[in-house]
Amino acid sequence: MAWVLVGLWRQVDATPAGPPATMVCRPAALVDGQLVCGDASLAGLRALCPRVRADDGAAISLQDCQAGRMPGSDLLALGGTIDVNSAAALELEALPGIGPTLARRIVEARPFRSVDDLKRVSGIGVVRLAALRGHVRVGIPEPQRAVP
Repeated sequence: MAWVLVGLWRQVDATPAGPPATMVCRPAALVDGQLVCGDASLAGLRALCPRVRADDGAAISLQDCQAGRMPGSDLLALGGTIDVNSAAALELEALPGIGPTLARRIVEARPFRSVDDLKRVSGIGVVRLAALRGHVRVGIPEPQRAVP
């Protein structure tokens, strides 16, 4: 009996363990802590919570239809992109080569019309822009409301 167990152990031990399968989740949202992928899923969320802006990177509670943002690092890990016109400075810090100072400068330089507009930000040159290009997008900026 002992030989059988040793034989089984060796067989399991010899099985190569490859990397876990990955899947790009774009657009991605967290709904009550569960990952939701794709435009069709987000359309369903909009139907359940019509006043909530359910877009890439949203973190939504269905109980009260409250929306926030998932951490930028989570969004990037899922293959998503960060909108430089709407992301909080903390989300921007998840981008390669962006720390607190550059994140603040990006926020202050808004709105952007294209990813290339990031070159206006002091500290973002050709090399850093090339590193950011696949990780960022430029959404339509919301109009500024006049304060009475």
